[in-house]
Amino acid sequence: MKKQFKNIILYTLGHSVSALGSIIYSFAIGLYVLNTTGSGMKFAITLLVSFLPSMLMTPFAGVFADRFDKKKIVVSMDTLNGLLFIGFFVFIFTFEMTILSVYITAFLTNVITAFFSIAFEAAKPQLVYKEQLQKLNAISQLIHAGTAIVGPILGGFVYALMDIKTFILFNGMSFLLSAVTEMFIDFKFTGDSEVSKEPLKFKQVLGSLKEGFHYIVNQKIIMSSYVFFVGINILMSLAIQVPLPYILNNHLNIGAKAYGIIFSFLPIGMIAGALIVGMVTKNIKSQKLFVIISFAAGILTIVMGLPYFIPGLTSTSIMIYIFFAALLFAFGMMISLIDVPFSTLIQVETDEKFLGRVWGILIPMIKVINPLGYILAGFLLEFVNPYLIPLISGVIFTILLLLKTVSTREKTLEKAA
Repeated sequence: MKKQFKNIILYTLGHSVSALGSIIYSFAIGLYVLNTTGSGMKFAITLLVSFLPSMLMTPFAGVFADRFDKKKIVVSMDTLNGLLFIGFFVFIFTFEMTILSVYITAFLTNVITAFFSIAFEAAKPQLVYKEQLQKLNAISQLIHAGTAIVGPILGGFVYALMDIKTFILFNGMSFLLSAVTEMFIDFKFTGDSEVSKEPLKFKQVLGSLKEGFHYIVNQKIIMSSYVFFVGINILMSLAIQVPLPYILNNHLNIGAKAYGIIFSFLPIGMIAGALIVGMVTKNIKSQKLFVIISFAAGILTIVMGLPYFIPGLTSTSIMIYIFFAALLFAFGMMISLIDVPFSTLIQVETDEKFLGRVWGILIPMIKVINPLGYILAGFLLEFVNPYLIPLISGVIFTILLLLKTVSTREKTLEKAA
C-alpha cells in the first residue's frame, strides 16, 4: 500500500509540473506572438501547430506505448521536452526569437507530448490496483481543471513580470524535474507488461493500428460508452464553446473581466465533479450514469437558450453572472462525471496489450469532432439568433437520446424474451 501511495503522489507531482509548465508556456507564447506581430493569423497558426501534431501523432504514440517500455517512454519524452526548451533558450540567447522558431518549438513539443501522454495514460493500470484507478483518473481531472484555472493567471504574470527567454529556460528545467520525479514511479506495481526489443517498421505500425481499430469496434461496452462521450463533446462544441462567448461578448456586451469570471466556473465545476465522482459511481453504474449525464446535458443546453423567450433571465448584470456561471459550473461537473468513469471503464475493460492503441485511436476521434462543431456553430451564428443554437441543439440531442434509449431497451427486452 505504501508503494501504491508513493506512485499516486509521484504521478501527481510529475503530471502537475508537466501540465502546468505546458499551459503557462502556451498562454505566454500566445501573448508574445500577438503582441510582437499584431497578427491574428500568426496567432492562429501557433494554435494550429499546437493542435495538429498531437492529433496526428497520437495513434502512432499508442502503437509505441503498447510495444515498448512505458516508463522509458514517459521519462524520455519529458527529458526530450526539457532539452528542447533549454536548446530553444540557447538559440534565442545566441541569436534572436523568431516566429518560425516559435512554430518549430510548438510543433516539436506537441509531438513529444503526444507520446508522453498516451504512454502515461496506458500505464495507469500498472501504477495502482484496479480499485484505485478511478481515484487516479479523478486526480488527473483535478490537475487538468486546476491548471486550466491557474495556468492563464500565472501565464499572464509570467509574461508581465518575467523575460520570455528566462521563462523558456525555467520551463525546460520544469520538464527535467518532472522526468526525475517519474523515474521513481514503479511502472510494474501491478505486474510487468510485454515489451518488444525489435525495431518497429512502418508497415508493422499500420498493421498494429488496424488491429487496434478492429479491437475497439468489437468491444460493445467501449463503443456504446464512446457514443455518449462523443455526443456530449459535439453538444459542447456546437452549442456552448462558440455561441456562449458570442452571446456574452457581442450580444450582452459584458466585458472581458466579467467574461473571464463566468468562464472560470467551468473548470471550477470540473474540480467539484472530480471530487464527488467516487461517491456518485458507488451508487450508479457507468452506463446508467452516462445516460443520466447525457439527458442532463441536453436539458441544460436547452435552458441556455431560454433567454430568447424569457429576456428577463439576463436583464441585469447580476442575473447574467448567476445564470451563465451556474450553467457552466453544472457543465463542468458533468464533464468530470462522464470523463473520469469513461477513462476508468476503458482501462478496466481493455486488454492491456491494446490499451495504448485504444487511447491513441479514440482521442483523435474525439478531438476531431470539436473543430467540426466550431465550424458549424460559427456558420449558424451568421444567420440565426445565438440563443437558438443551444436551444435547438439541446432539443435535437435530447430527442435522439430518447430514441436511442427506447431502442436499446426494446432490444434488451427482446433478448430477455
